Amino acid sequence: MEIIMTSLIALLLAKITIPAWKMFALKINLVDKPNARKKHQGEIPVVGGIAVFTAGLLSISLSLAGTWNHVLSNPMIVGATILLILGAIDDRIEIKATIKLMIQVLVAGLIVWQGTIIESLHGLFGIHDLPGWVASLLTVLVIVGTINAFNLIDGIDGLAGGLFIIVLMSFGALALWLEIPSLAIPFFAFGSALIAFLRQNLSKEKIFLGDGGSLSLGFIIVSGGIQLFNASNSVDVVSDSFSERLVLGLLLLPVLDSFRVYFERIMIGNSPFKADRRHIHHLFVNLGLTHRKSTLLIIMTSVSMIGILVGSAYFHSLTSGLILSMVFFLIIIKIVLLGNHVLQWTSQIKRMEKA
Repeated sequence: MEIIMTSLIALLLAKITIPAWKMFALKINLVDKPNARKKHQGEIPVVGGIAVFTAGLLSISLSLAGTWNHVLSNPMIVGATILLILGAIDDRIEIKATIKLMIQVLVAGLIVWQGTIIESLHGLFGIHDLPGWVASLLTVLVIVGTINAFNLIDGIDGLAGGLFIIVLMSFGALALWLEIPSLAIPFFAFGSALIAFLRQNLSKEKIFLGDGGSLSLGFIIVSGGIQLFNASNSVDVVSDSFSERLVLGLLLLPVLDSFRVYFERIMIGNSPFKADRRHIHHLFVNLGLTHRKSTLLIIMTSVSMIGILVGSAYFHSLTSGLILSMVFFLIIIKIVLLGNHVLQWTSQIKRMEKA
């Protein structure tokens, strides 16, 4: 009952406050402007993340009878708050990438210092328990990498919001199953607040999540996901590796897409961090699909990858299941790239015929 009330409060708070945040953004010029990579029309307020985070935070505090000290002493919330502020400032006045990376590493270090580390890989690539320093280093890399992967996937209407909702709600359900209500409450709260954002994001009076939203929510899911990953062996589950597979599967598509794009940029001699239109959402939009159709297809791809990884628990090891899911992703990318090439060839032939 407590989780249901917290979720409803978060949803209502986000719905009520979004118009005010939108007016505030327009007043201080906290907007996203179209450019060569961004094809939206007009200036769009980028306060979705602020609205979602504040609504989620207030609902969590109310569910805990207003015990703000307990909420604000949670390292996951503290780290997410720092990244929300960082992202909001970056949305308003662009911050150097090196500075953003340093702050992300420091926030990841904070969560490691508080004791949230990847203790074991549960047999992934034949690796189980990790030495302390390896676990700490790997945790920082995973946190920073995942945060940025979800930030980069935020490129078309509905995609980041839709993926975040799926991950947060799934993590919330898993946390309940693993009997960790302290994690379930924030997952459901932020996930519910995102529903109000998604409705606005897909409307004519749209707002964007912004870097503040994608960075802070990305941090919440990866730091919370690590705790779920570690807790998976502490209770009886249907399959020994179900929880690990679900956690990995829910984070897989954005992370794989980021690695793919970094690799492609390096292969053509560019910096891996030089922005372009190589991400999966760009490829789908280049096929002539609308943002909504592209979002739906990408989410279906992500759900399929999760299904492959989780469903293979009875037939394959965690490593084999992960590889199968990765192969499926690469096949989808190849098909979409082929479609892009066919459209380019068709366009060139038409231009030649007109000439």
